[in-house]
Amino acid sequence: MEQPTGTVRGVSPDGKWVVVSSTQQDATVAIPLDGGEPVTIPGFVRLRWSASGKKLFIGVGTKGRSTEGTTYVVPLAPGKILPALPASGFASEAELAKLPGVQIIDALDTAPGPSESYAFSRESVQRNLYRIPVPQ
Repeated sequence: MEQPTGTVRGVSPDGKWVVVSSTQQDATVAIPLDGGEPVTIPGFVRLRWSASGKKLFIGVGTKGRSTEGTTYVVPLAPGKILPALPASGFASEAELAKLPGVQIIDALDTAPGPSESYAFSRESVQRNLYRIPVPQ
C-alpha cells in the first residue's frame, strides 16, 4: 500500500480484504488485497464478519469512550463482503440503523461466533467515593 495505515483491525472471511485504522483521517479503511480501490468508512468503527460471511458486524464507538458504543449486524448479499455504502459514508448512526435487515446490539465489543451467534462484554465499575470501608 502507498498510504500509511494504523492498526490492523480485521480480515474478511475470504482473506481478500484487510481492515485498518487510518492514520491520516478519523476513519476505518477496508483494503482489497487484490488491488481494487479501498473503501473508507468515516469515524471509529470496528468491522467483523460472521464465520459464514453472511453478516457484517459494524461496531460504532461512543465519542470519547473506548469501550462504549453500538454494534449493527448487517446481512450481506450473496458474494458481497460489504453492504452498499454511501460514497461519503454514513452521516449518522440513524442512517446505519435504516439498512435493510439490520440488527442493533447495545454493545461495542461484539464478536461473531462460529454459527449465527455472537458474544459481547459489558464493563461496570463501582466506586466508594469517600473511601469508607464497606462491610461485606
